[in-house]
Amino acid sequence: MRLKLLKTERLRTDWRFFFLTGLIIVLIIYIPLIILGGNVLLTIHDQLDGEVLSYVLTARHFFDNSIPELFDGVLKTAVTPPAPLMVLPYLFFPARVAFQVNYLLVALIAYAGMFFCIKEILNTRWIALCISVIFSILPFYSVYGLSVMGQPMLLYSFILLWKGNKYRKSFGIIALFGFCSSLVLVGYADLLIILVCILSLSIRNRKINMRMAAGFLELLFIYIIMNISLLKEMLIGDQGFVSHKSELVAASEPVREAFSNMLFHGQYHALPLQLIIVFAVVITFFVVISNFKYLGKKDQCYIYQFTILLAYAIFVALFYALWKFKPIVDIRNELGGLFTSFQVDRFYWTYPAVWYILMGYVLYFVSVLWNEKRLFVAGRTVQFFLVFSVALNVWNNSNIKINWNKLLDQNYSKSGYLTWNDFYASDLFDDIKSYIGKETDTYKVGSVGLYPSIALYNGFYCIDGYSNNYSLEYKHEFRKIIENELNKNESLKAYFDDWGNRCYLFSSEIPFQYYFTKDSQVVIRDWDINVTQLKTMGCNYIFSSIEIDNPDLVLEKKFETPYNSFEVYLYSVAGA
Repeated sequence: MRLKLLKTERLRTDWRFFFLTGLIIVLIIYIPLIILGGNVLLTIHDQLDGEVLSYVLTARHFFDNSIPELFDGVLKTAVTPPAPLMVLPYLFFPARVAFQVNYLLVALIAYAGMFFCIKEILNTRWIALCISVIFSILPFYSVYGLSVMGQPMLLYSFILLWKGNKYRKSFGIIALFGFCSSLVLVGYADLLIILVCILSLSIRNRKINMRMAAGFLELLFIYIIMNISLLKEMLIGDQGFVSHKSELVAASEPVREAFSNMLFHGQYHALPLQLIIVFAVVITFFVVISNFKYLGKKDQCYIYQFTILLAYAIFVALFYALWKFKPIVDIRNELGGLFTSFQVDRFYWTYPAVWYILMGYVLYFVSVLWNEKRLFVAGRTVQFFLVFSVALNVWNNSNIKINWNKLLDQNYSKSGYLTWNDFYASDLFDDIKSYIGKETDTYKVGSVGLYPSIALYNGFYCIDGYSNNYSLEYKHEFRKIIENELNKNESLKAYFDDWGNRCYLFSSEIPFQYYFTKDSQVVIRDWDINVTQLKTMGCNYIFSSIEIDNPDLVLEKKFETPYNSFEVYLYSVAGA
């Protein structure tokens, strides 16, 4: 009996117990993702309306060099998946299942990566448990793979290499990160940070850390292999192809506002929800600096690390603000090319990992400085309040809370979110296919009041769509269709001409609105498009979620189902 109690006590103090406890908590939290299936509520912007299709179309044409359904046929670089390896589930499962598999994998890797990262840095079990669980429920975009949520895992692998431990494990983790993250979105930043760390350590130790250098070269090699077509296109061109990004015009922001927003709120693609953490970190910084001489060498070393991370966080916000500073933006626009199209300020994609590791340091320093008997209770109270406040803030802004609400109330909805089944509406579009009665590759469609990604997902060939790298020639030809509508609205005109990733059939009557429900009661009464150009580009039908009063469009039929929130008016283009 005593031996059994000893084994139980050892398990409770063992890292495995804490790790498995957190893992179970994360799995319980993500139960709605599994139970709701196609009825899970998902972010529309930059996910359902765009990036999901990069995986679906890449899987659909895995062995091809082009995507025939989009525009007039585009190179695969027009829909490059941010996490190449995460295309694989789309090859073997229905798209919805593949998406949810990837979502859960990213959450679990985020948890495990942060847990082991905190373990290696601070060697504190309960801090690792708390920080990693909170980190795993941040409102991340799973379509970006490990670009944001895999940062702790990448850091953990290089810490192991720096310590000279577990080479195979480290190189395996680096490979996983490279295949499941984006060079363009954050990989370049990771490579630069790793290189700076290697050089700094080499100067300090007067020799190169060959293990870390090997890890750096491994990651670089993987990125080159996975992005060879894109790199070739960016650096030396590809058979006369000119990207629409050559016309991109960078926009400026007020420096003070940009700096403040980034430092205290982050950016929605990599949202740390760090406001509470920022204040806790700043207060802790001044407290530990004032007590520096009273601490041991290990804790002083932690203070150095803490200070470097805080300085990096401030640098990222400052660099972001300066990159948006109008005089610098004017120079970038003057130079053109990569200076305008490449967002080199995306170091903020590392922000979530940085701020939650900083929070780990805060919790650790409170334990050290408030560990005396008379301060012990106060210290634990401060730690509990910080963990609870941050966790509550993350929970209230998380995608998971939204889906717990959906699980408890099937009628629950939230602006900016739709379920997979509702958004892509496969049954509804199957009815449209049957009504048209022709193979989808024999005609083309355009969408109004609907995201073109919906038609693309359902196998239609579309003249419109979302792409960050299609041909400039196509943009110019497409612009002829909507030129009169763009001239009615300067913001819409600048949006298309200066950016153009959304190559949509815009209407000045519904600017920047891409989705309408059945009860919207909106009618487009003066859609002044160039129908001749529309027909020239091969468009035969228009899918619209609202009525369009235009003599050149013939209403064929209205389609709806009881369980979809929108309806589709099918218009044929006269003479097409």
